Amino acid sequence: MKTAPAPLFALAHLEGGRPLAVDLGDEVGDGARRFGAERADEFVRLYEEAYADLYEGLVQSGTAADLLDSEVARAQAAGDEEAASAQEALAEQIASIPAGSA
Repeated sequence: MKTAPAPLFALAHLEGGRPLAVDLGDEVGDGARRFGAERADEFVRLYEEAYADLYEGLVQSGTAADLLDSEVARAQAAGDEEAASAQEALAEQIASIPAGSA
């Protein structure tokens, strides 16, 4: 069965302007097994469509990096001395999110 990569996290912009880190879980193969063998192809198709939309809207568009920059600036303004190192680590994770299915 073909599986798409699961990103480490995604950032979603919440009402109120606060970003949310979301763990998207294991590879799609686990979800496809729970979805039922007879509908596994449909699950994979839906997963890959949703993944592509999230990737385009958050990573490729630069939205995730922009949100990260914004939150780091706020943290630094509030006196967080470790914000820059956290930003570097999270930026590397964003950059390592694969664009499509494996």
